[in-house]
Amino acid sequence: MYQAINKFFKIAASTVVVTLSLSMFSTSKAAAVTFNFSYQFSSGNLLSGNFEGDLGLDGDTISNISNLNAQFSALPGVT
Repeated sequence: MYQAINKFFKIAASTVVVTLSLSMFSTSKAAAVTFNFSYQFSSGNLLSGNFEGDLGLDGDTISNISNLNAQFSALPGVT
């Protein structure tokens, strides 16, 4: 497990292009909003997941993050 995490951070540190997309399932200001995220590395590896948080009034800030779930999909042979 440590090697997989270490490999991930090496890939992340060496990758210049990272694509992040956030999408909301709910727009209620009174309750936490669920966000999906996905990072596509130039190597083809993918980090994705979801979390809950409060969207700030600026529409760009997320606070009180909770229930973070993430998955990492590495392509075979990619270092």
